[in-house]
Amino acid sequence: MKRRGGEDLRMKYLEASPRDYWGAKDEKSYPLLKKVAQMVFAVPTSSAASERAWSIFDHIHSKRRNRLSVEKVERLAYIYINYGTIQSDDINLARHQSCPESVDILN
Repeated sequence: MKRRGGEDLRMKYLEASPRDYWGAKDEKSYPLLKKVAQMVFAVPTSSAASERAWSIFDHIHSKRRNRLSVEKVERLAYIYINYGTIQSDDINLARHQSCPESVDILN
Protein backbone atom coordinates (compact mmCIF):
# COMPACT_ATOMS: atom_id res chain seq x y z
CA MET A 1 0.00 0.00 0.00
CA LYS A 2 2.82 2.41 0.86
CA ARG A 3 4.47 1.78 -2.49
CA ARG A 4 1.27 2.64 -4.34
CA GLY A 5 1.08 5.99 -2.52
CA GLY A 6 4.62 6.70 -3.71
CA GLU A 7 3.55 5.91 -7.27
CA ASP A 8 0.61 8.32 -6.99
CA LEU A 9 2.86 11.06 -5.64
CA ARG A 10 5.38 10.43 -8.42
CA MET A 11 2.68 10.67 -11.08
CA LYS A 12 1.40 13.88 -9.49
CA TYR A 13 4.88 15.43 -9.76
CA LEU A 14 5.29 14.23 -13.36
CA GLU A 15 2.00 15.89 -14.35
CA ALA A 16 2.81 19.17 -12.58
CA SER A 17 4.46 22.06 -14.36
CA PRO A 18 8.02 22.85 -13.22
CA ARG A 19 6.78 26.04 -11.52
CA ASP A 20 4.12 24.09 -9.58
CA TYR A 21 6.66 21.40 -8.71
CA TRP A 22 9.12 23.87 -7.19
CA GLY A 23 6.30 25.80 -5.54
CA ALA A 24 5.26 22.62 -3.71
CA LYS A 25 8.79 21.71 -2.59
CA ASP A 26 9.78 22.20 1.00
CA GLU A 27 11.64 25.50 1.27
CA LYS A 28 13.96 24.14 3.96
CA SER A 29 15.60 21.63 1.61
CA TYR A 30 16.70 23.91 -1.20
CA PRO A 31 15.64 27.50 -0.48
CA LEU A 32 17.89 29.22 -3.02
CA LEU A 33 17.23 26.68 -5.74
CA LYS A 34 13.49 26.99 -5.15
CA LYS A 35 13.61 30.79 -5.59
CA VAL A 36 15.74 30.55 -8.74
CA ALA A 37 13.52 27.85 -10.26
CA GLN A 38 10.36 29.84 -9.55
CA MET A 39 11.87 32.93 -11.20
CA VAL A 40 13.11 31.01 -14.25
CA PHE A 41 9.89 29.13 -14.82
CA ALA A 42 7.79 32.27 -14.35
CA VAL A 43 9.10 33.74 -17.62
CA PRO A 44 6.78 32.75 -20.47
CA THR A 45 8.42 31.41 -23.59
CA SER A 46 7.82 33.22 -26.83
CA SER A 47 9.06 33.00 -30.37
CA ALA A 48 8.50 36.69 -31.09
CA ALA A 49 12.18 37.63 -30.84
CA SER A 50 13.32 34.88 -33.18
CA GLU A 51 10.52 35.69 -35.64
CA ARG A 52 11.57 39.34 -35.57
CA ALA A 53 15.19 38.34 -36.21
CA TRP A 54 14.21 36.17 -39.19
CA SER A 55 12.14 39.04 -40.61
CA ILE A 56 15.16 41.31 -40.36
CA PHE A 57 17.38 38.68 -42.02
CA ASP A 58 14.82 38.33 -44.83
CA HIS A 59 14.66 42.09 -45.17
CA ILE A 60 18.42 42.45 -45.48
CA HIS A 61 19.00 39.39 -47.67
CA SER A 62 16.33 40.16 -50.26
CA LYS A 63 16.08 39.19 -53.94
CA ARG A 64 17.94 42.37 -54.84
CA ARG A 65 20.71 41.73 -52.30
CA ASN A 66 21.14 37.97 -52.53
CA ARG A 67 24.91 38.00 -53.04
CA LEU A 68 25.65 39.07 -49.49
CA SER A 69 27.63 36.53 -47.51
CA VAL A 70 26.16 35.02 -44.37
CA GLU A 71 28.73 36.86 -42.27
CA LYS A 72 27.82 40.20 -43.86
CA VAL A 73 24.08 39.60 -43.36
CA GLU A 74 24.69 38.70 -39.70
CA ARG A 75 26.70 41.88 -39.16
CA LEU A 76 24.08 44.06 -40.85
CA ALA A 77 21.29 42.40 -38.84
CA TYR A 78 23.28 42.93 -35.63
CA ILE A 79 23.62 46.65 -36.41
CA TYR A 80 20.01 46.92 -37.50
CA ILE A 81 18.63 45.27 -34.34
CA ASN A 82 20.94 46.99 -31.88
CA TYR A 83 20.46 50.43 -33.40
CA GLY A 84 16.73 50.09 -32.78
CA THR A 85 17.46 49.00 -29.21
CA ILE A 86 19.78 51.93 -28.51
CA GLN A 87 17.36 54.44 -30.00
CA SER A 88 14.45 52.65 -28.27
CA ASP A 89 12.54 52.91 -31.55
CA ASP A 90 10.85 50.11 -33.40
CA ILE A 91 12.26 49.88 -36.89
CA ASN A 92 9.49 49.80 -39.47
CA LEU A 93 10.45 47.09 -41.97
CA ALA A 94 7.47 47.80 -44.25
CA ARG A 95 8.70 51.35 -44.81
CA HIS A 96 11.98 50.08 -46.27
CA GLN A 97 10.71 47.08 -48.27
CA SER A 98 10.60 48.87 -51.61
CA CYS A 99 14.20 50.07 -51.50
CA PRO A 100 16.33 48.38 -48.82
CA GLU A 101 19.46 50.27 -49.89
CA SER A 102 17.90 53.54 -48.75
CA VAL A 103 17.63 52.56 -45.11
CA ASP A 104 18.55 55.70 -43.22
CA ILE A 105 19.44 54.09 -39.92
CA LEU A 106 22.80 55.75 -39.52
CA ASN A 107 21.70 59.23 -40.60
